[in-house]
Amino acid sequence: MKGVAPLWEKDSEFISLYKRLNGSVLLDKSRAYTLYQLAKRQSDVEGDYLELGAYRCGTTLLMASQDNLAKKTIFILDSFEGLPTVSNHDPYWVEGDIGTVNLDEILQFLSANLTKNINYKIIKGFFPNQIDLDALNRTFSFIHIDTDLYQPTLDGLNFFYTKLSPGGVILVDDFGNMSCPGVEKAVKEFSEVCGVKYIFLYTGQALFIK
Repeated sequence: MKGVAPLWEKDSEFISLYKRLNGSVLLDKSRAYTLYQLAKRQSDVEGDYLELGAYRCGTTLLMASQDNLAKKTIFILDSFEGLPTVSNHDPYWVEGDIGTVNLDEILQFLSANLTKNINYKIIKGFFPNQIDLDALNRTFSFIHIDTDLYQPTLDGLNFFYTKLSPGGVILVDDFGNMSCPGVEKAVKEFSEVCGVKYIFLYTGQALFIK
């Protein structure tokens, strides 16, 4: 037995894109490649894309890595002010961790790296209290949740799962990250209460399929 092959190292398109991210994403290659592949798969499924917790928007480039997104919009939800108040389910984090990100730099990064046929909308604020939720009453085919914390992960799952189109997916980051026990708790709690099964990926992510 030789183990699992790192197929992402053989995908030249992905490797080139990952290098362009240049510190704008906190995902290692295996998690980034999972996100990248799902984004390609979901491009033919009805509905927009959304990421809850975007950091420096490197994940936006991974989600926008295919050519047939002209009819979709990528919604980018983030406070860009670090983490909000944490719960007792998040013992390794404190409010403000991750740090403030300059929004002008984010806009410049997206403008320089996204093609003109990619539609995106940045919604700044802590989810859900500082967000216009009415603007998100639409159908989604792909949602990436990367909040590191219990409550925003649970809030995101509760709000967005019902908005997935048939075949839509939610990818939750840090489910297997020992520094993010709140994320694991939120995924399992949502799954149990709502009767929705998830798939634990060896990358440490959790996947919900509608």
